[in-house]
Amino acid sequence: KNRVNWVTKGGYYGNHMGYHDKKSTADTEMEPPLVWLTNKFNRSPGELVWVNSDKWGPLKGSLIDISYGMGRIFVVPHEKVNGQLQGGEVAMPIPDFVTGVMRGRFSPADGQLYTCGMFAWAGNKNHAGGFYRVRYTGKELNLPIKLKTHQDGISFTYSSRLNKSTAEDPKNY
Repeated sequence: KNRVNWVTKGGYYGNHMGYHDKKSTADTEMEPPLVWLTNKFNRSPGELVWVNSDKWGPLKGSLIDISYGMGRIFVVPHEKVNGQLQGGEVAMPIPDFVTGVMRGRFSPADGQLYTCGMFAWAGNKNHAGGFYRVRYTGKELNLPIKLKTHQDGISFTYSSRLNKSTAEDPKNY
């Protein structure tokens, strides 16, 4: 239902107010998204932000999605296959915010993520507003930060080294 688009010059992503000759609203007329999301998982992606801070340890260089609809932050591991980007989302292991969140920026002063939030529409967090600092504490995260698809499966690179029994336990996925 929700698209996370990797926008490129000349691509069409459904904005009918843009400069293009598209008449149809069909998904087949649009560039394929980086990620398709269901409402149950992430009902309104708010903003994609590159982690550019050394203070965020193993997540530096990762793409994150700050979700207005769910009041969560997701890591977006992805890859390019035959010219097409594809990926997924994994929720960061932090409590949900009491508002939807958006407008994330990494501060040059302390290297941490600052984001604000509100409630107006299409969200499930209904507090009036908030301003938040999100910081990396140095604890292990065990989050997939890269993915690689193969003919017979998917390989992930994690932010922390997993022990074998944790990685092989289906209850962890």
